[in-house]
Amino acid sequence: MKPWCGLDEDAAKDLVAEMAEVARAHHRRTRGELVEALGDVVTPATKDGAHLKAQKAAAKLILDRCDFEMRDDVDPGALRLGLFQAAAEARRSHPEGALDREAVVAAVAPLHNLDAPQVEDVLYADLEDARLVDATELMHLDVDELMARWTLGEHQALLLRSTRVVADIQARPADLRSLLRFMKMLQLLFEVHVVEGGRAKSEGVRLVVEGPMTLFSSSTRYGMKLAMLLPRLQRCDRVRLDAEVRLARGGKPIHHLWSHDRSTVDAQEGTDGKLDAGSVSTGPDVDDDESPLLRQLRTELRGLLRDHDVVDGRELVSIPGVGACVPDLVVSDAQGRRCLVEILGFWSRDAVWQRVAMARTGLATPMVFCVSERLRVSEAALDDDDDATLVRFKGSLSARKVADAVVTQLSRLGTSVVAAVPVDSPKAAKQTTKQTTKKAAKKTTAKKTTAKKTATTETGTTKKAVRRPKAAPQEPDAAKEVSSISEASSSSTET
Repeated sequence: MKPWCGLDEDAAKDLVAEMAEVARAHHRRTRGELVEALGDVVTPATKDGAHLKAQKAAAKLILDRCDFEMRDDVDPGALRLGLFQAAAEARRSHPEGALDREAVVAAVAPLHNLDAPQVEDVLYADLEDARLVDATELMHLDVDELMARWTLGEHQALLLRSTRVVADIQARPADLRSLLRFMKMLQLLFEVHVVEGGRAKSEGVRLVVEGPMTLFSSSTRYGMKLAMLLPRLQRCDRVRLDAEVRLARGGKPIHHLWSHDRSTVDAQEGTDGKLDAGSVSTGPDVDDDESPLLRQLRTELRGLLRDHDVVDGRELVSIPGVGACVPDLVVSDAQGRRCLVEILGFWSRDAVWQRVAMARTGLATPMVFCVSERLRVSEAALDDDDDATLVRFKGSLSARKVADAVVTQLSRLGTSVVAAVPVDSPKAAKQTTKQTTKKAAKKTTAKKTTAKKTATTETGTTKKAVRRPKAAPQEPDAAKEVSSISEASSSSTET
């Protein structure tokens, strides 16, 4: 992909700088005037016509950095209604049906605290082109920052035509949790796989996200959500993204690569790779990164389970060779026993079956998966002795059913509780791996014993089935009957 619509860097910078100056000069003027002025900016012509695309792209870049406000000192709709009613009344009262426009405007203007000349300006102020330009953001952006946003926007545009996106990410635990929660809020279809080895104080994961071109409907809306993910990835320490893109349906796929290294960007900005204190979230994720369904479930669970602590999920649950997930809530009782809750609403059936495989393999901490009915997965997919429970919901999620499932899972843990260890510490990870291995070994032994008993039973049944025809009395009786008939016929012949 050629950056900046095929223009060279110097020409693109000059174009963006000139349009930014035009926008700053139109601060507090109408949007229509700004759009007309941006169209008058001259772009050096190119042979392939790329300058026309570049001019439209740069104009959109500048318009996206501006805010457009409607006047709040007057209601244009009420002004038009009063003016048109007064004009109709004046025409009816005139013997010849004539209308004095200036007199009508002068009579209506004081009723709305306006002068007669101002009525003309605000009569259609609620239209898009009549809104006022607020170029405050452009006042604080230089050309390099605008060029970086232009480049990012081109990468986002390609994601609208993607079929599959694979991103290898290195990030701090708090940033990683915030990213995954943001993806859940956007209702993106993704899988998480833990990647071993990474930078110090960072966690490595691989995200596999389904693209909009693989969906049957709402592909544009889903693509816009996927494009919103790209600016969020810039908060991570290191990202390498590989997107499979189809520019036309049925066309040949191409691979688009994008990478980001936060330490390099910080070094270029003069921070020597050090992050500001407020740039990394160490507390709970902000409310903007959660869905209304999760917010409602948290509130209702806290009301139903008053003797339990219900907090946001702050850990990554991983089963080597199976997959990983990020629980939405953690429920703890007075004895320190914990149960994790995850909501699977706008997901694929494969994601649900991956959770089922994780539960059958063995989880160090029990989980409750809330699955939408449209995913067509039965609650019977998990047995009573599994480390997780499926709770189906349609539309609204029943907090009572989730609370009952949580209490059931906690009661199965018994009274022995392991000492609480921070979830981000190496000791907790080692303890979780050890418990998961023990549970998986126990389940494997049980499955082998069951399989052995089944094989023995089947073998015995087979042997009995083979011997049964030999012990059956039908064949000897039939042979005797045939023999007696032959002897009788032979004796009659001799006689």
